[in-house]
Amino acid sequence: MIEPQVLKRRVPGAGRIVIDHRGEEIAAEWVPDDAPVAGLLVGKVNEAVKQVEAGQVIEYLNRDALWAVEGFVLGRAVLEAIPEGDYLAAELIDAVAAAGFAWQVTLRPDQHGTDPL
Repeated sequence: MIEPQVLKRRVPGAGRIVIDHRGEEIAAEWVPDDAPVAGLLVGKVNEAVKQVEAGQVIEYLNRDALWAVEGFVLGRAVLEAIPEGDYLAAELIDAVAAAGFAWQVTLRPDQHGTDPL
């Protein structure tokens, strides 16, 4: 679970924190100092992706057309703007957007040239 109130205590001043999908701080050396907050850290999808409904595979998706969220860059202002509570990664994405922040993407530098859009 991701707990913004806990993360706020670990962010110095107007700084930022880089976390994984569980809310654990990560040392992602590839994240630039000027990476945007609220930021999604993304990379290539390396496994097969399927759309499943009622236990049946409906469609195999093109993994080259997708990005995988590897983490988040969150600034103090973002953390202060979202309500306290425990969030799953998908809930955090929604809460940050509901607080008026637009997510911006930072692509792993070793994966530039990959454009799923």
